[in-house]
Order: sequence, then C-alpha cells, then structure tokens
Amino acid sequence: MPELTKADFTRARKNPYASRIAKQGYTVQVVPSTGRPKKDEQPRPTTTCAVRLTEQERKILAKKAAKAKLSLHAYMRKVLLAA
Repeated sequence: MPELTKADFTRARKNPYASRIAKQGYTVQVVPSTGRPKKDEQPRPTTTCAVRLTEQERKILAKKAAKAKLSLHAYMRKVLLAA
C-alpha cells in the first residue's frame, strides 16, 4: 500500500468566524420540519381557507416570495401567521 502524501494547509483559507465562535460559542437552531408526518404520527388538523387576490396583488406577492426564496403559498402562510 503506497504512503499518502501529507496535506499542505498553508494556502487554506482561515475561518472568518473562528474568533467569534471561540469567544461566544455557537448555537444550533432547530427548525420544525414541514411536510408529510412521520409514520405513526397523527397529522395536525387543518381547515380550508380561500384568499382572493387581484392579479396585480398576486404578482406583487409572487415577487416578494421569490425574493424571500419561498414559494408563493409558503410566503402567504408566513405573512398571514405573522399578523
């Protein structure tokens, strides 16, 4: 078996956040999962709600959703639940 060459880390980029992490530590944020419930888990009860928008209002929301990197419906849920 041939010997492995040693890695040269002299040109590696330094972590710009390393000093802050060393001082403050770090936290992990857990985002609740969305989508299909796990096996043996009951889905949350939901109801149907219709929202009527003009074409112009829908286009404005679609642009904002794209800017937020969300689907239109996910953005609408986010806005409605924030109120």
